[in-house]
Amino acid sequence: MSHILSFALLALAPAASASTDTEPATSIVHTADLDLRSAQGVLRLQRRVDRAVQRVCRIANPTNPMVLRIGRECVSGTYLRVQPQVASVIQSARQRGQLASAAPITVR
Repeated sequence: MSHILSFALLALAPAASASTDTEPATSIVHTADLDLRSAQGVLRLQRRVDRAVQRVCRIANPTNPMVLRIGRECVSGTYLRVQPQVASVIQSARQRGQLASAAPITVR
């Protein structure tokens, strides 16, 4: 009986790991080292966000037009979702007159 149970658990293991592929990708953008009071600091933050968005919206087959369209939609939707966080971090740093907070930006 234990051999049957072990076999059943092994058979289910790949299915369980495959289900995590459907979870949305996430990338964390750290901001604590940036001086968001300056234009240069804001530019560095935007570059980090750009890279994070590209990681989240990674395209497997860039030669397929449908995949490209889906990738572009992912990028634009991800930017729309992350911009309020970016604006809040910048505004907070400027109001406090100090570097960005230690709270990172989560890109999904």
